[in-house]
Amino acid sequence: MKQITCIFFVISFVLLFIGCGKGPTIDPEQIAYNTSMRIKKTSIEFSGDDDTHINVLEQKCKELHELDACYMAGLYYEKQVKTNSAMLDKAFYYYNLGCFHFYDGGFLKKKLEYKTDGYCCLGQARIFKKKENISTFYQPLAAMQLKRAADYYYSQEDFEQALEYYLATIQKAKLYDANIYYILSQMALKGEGQEVDYKLSKEYYYKYLPKDALKLPNMELLKTLIFSRFENQSDNVHIEERITLNENGTIEEVILTKQSEDEIINQEFIKQSKEKIYHPIPSVYGIKTMIVPVNFVIKFNE
Repeated sequence: MKQITCIFFVISFVLLFIGCGKGPTIDPEQIAYNTSMRIKKTSIEFSGDDDTHINVLEQKCKELHELDACYMAGLYYEKQVKTNSAMLDKAFYYYNLGCFHFYDGGFLKKKLEYKTDGYCCLGQARIFKKKENISTFYQPLAAMQLKRAADYYYSQEDFEQALEYYLATIQKAKLYDANIYYILSQMALKGEGQEVDYKLSKEYYYKYLPKDALKLPNMELLKTLIFSRFENQSDNVHIEERITLNENGTIEEVILTKQSEDEIINQEFIKQSKEKIYHPIPSVYGIKTMIVPVNFVIKFNE
């Protein structure tokens, strides 16, 4: 039995030596983030020629698709941003590779010793948050990653981080998301990540309410009805309404302030508008109803 144990130990040591090779030392106790995902301390201990070691990480990331290597390479360059702003793009590049492979089904099946797979996506979101401006080309990706990071931090009850990422999603990535505005209204109401602010909460709640009617209960039926009843499809169908929202989130009244030329379409629009249910108006606002103007446009050429 002792001989078997000894042989197993020797084989394990050899495999460990081969697996590690010559490169950065990764301490599993220093794997970059604690439960709140804040950087705890360095995850890479470089010795000797740093350029040689980062080259090893880059190669493992690009050629072997090792998610840990992608994360470590991204983190390595991110730490140099204070002295060299050009490193921000290099950090983004390796986080982007790691996050891409994280969502690839084949790589999700791999059992990774260090759980840094999802950290690449969080690293990518962190880079987007640090950028002063996000180009139009990257805005859809930035919006997705920033919101994912915000949802993650909120689930971990790290409200300060969640607040930063939700705000970055709508301000930097220019994404309108009704659900984000509702979450922000609740965070201001509860004092999550900030001081309690009823006025700010009310402002966010109002932004959560629809300014367009793109998400009616049965939008496809309405579109089909419009397309079937309008012979001349050179013009857009534009309807405007004013809804009265009850404190329980139901619609009390719908008034069309700009109608279409077809009465059947108008009635279907009113019917679906009344079927919508929203989050209740918080009682601390001190109001029983809210009047919300809504614009609705169907473009035939889209």
